[in-house]
Amino acid sequence: MFMSVRKHCQGFIDYAPPSYFIDLYKETLDDPNILLHQYTRGYGHRRLVEAISNVYSPYFNRKIDPLNEILVTGGA
Repeated sequence: MFMSVRKHCQGFIDYAPPSYFIDLYKETLDDPNILLHQYTRGYGHRRLVEAISNVYSPYFNRKIDPLNEILVTGGA
């Protein structure tokens, strides 16, 4: 089985994207839901930090506050 992968995340494509991509991009840009145009919470997605809190709280015998005591960052 052969799969074709196209990377569109950096904006350096050297070919015209398929028309259905353009249509989907336009549809997203025209959507009034402003949450589609926002980054996630800077300290980690809320569901992720809550899950981390649920996993690690028992190890410390206390409830870890997911919004104030957990920081998720990108990196190696």
